[in-house]
Amino acid sequence: MASGDPIVIVQGGVHSSVVANLKKALTACGYTPHDKSFKVFLFYDWHEEWDGHPFGLDFKSGKEKDFEGTNIHPVALHDPTPLKHWQEAELRKFYVEVDIAKEAFAQGYRIISVCMKGENRSKALQHALDPKDAHLPKCVAMQAAARGYRNDCDMRIWPLGPERGSRAKTARAEAATEDTAAKKMRKA
Repeated sequence: MASGDPIVIVQGGVHSSVVANLKKALTACGYTPHDKSFKVFLFYDWHEEWDGHPFGLDFKSGKEKDFEGTNIHPVALHDPTPLKHWQEAELRKFYVEVDIAKEAFAQGYRIISVCMKGENRSKALQHALDPKDAHLPKCVAMQAAARGYRNDCDMRIWPLGPERGSRAKTARAEAATEDTAAKKMRKA
C-alpha cells in the first residue's frame, strides 16, 4: 500500500438511520465477508451484540466465535455513557484494538471500522490511526481516547465519559427527574 493510502477505507454504523450509507461504501470498495484482504473492526451494539447483516451475513450474535471464518473482528467495547464511563480495562482494550488495526494495515489488510451509528467508537479507532479532522469522533471521551493512543497510550486519562448532558437521552432523563422533583415540591 502506498504511504498516502487511507488506513481506514470505510467507516460507518449499523444503526437503521445510517446503515444504507455503510452498505453503499462496502459495495463501492468490493467488500465481501469472506474476502481475506479486508479486516472489519465491528464494535458491538447496546445489547452487546454484533450485527452481521450489513456485511452479507444472515445473523446478529453476541458470541465472537460466530464470526470465525469471516473477516469480521468483533470488538467488545461499549460506548462510554454518563452512567457507564470507560475505566482502565476499556481504555486498555481500545488501545489493543487500535494496535491490532495498525498491524493489520501494515500487513496489507484493508481496514473497515464500524460501530452503532458511526459517530464515536469507529471514528475514534480511525482518528487514533489517522488524526484528520474528518475522522474526529463527536464524543469528547472518544476524542480523548484517540488522542491518548497517539500520546503513547496514555493511561492517565480514564475514566472517560461524555460531557454531562451531551447526549439527548441524558438530557431527557435529567429533565424528567427535575419535573418529578418539582411536582413533589409543589405537593409538599
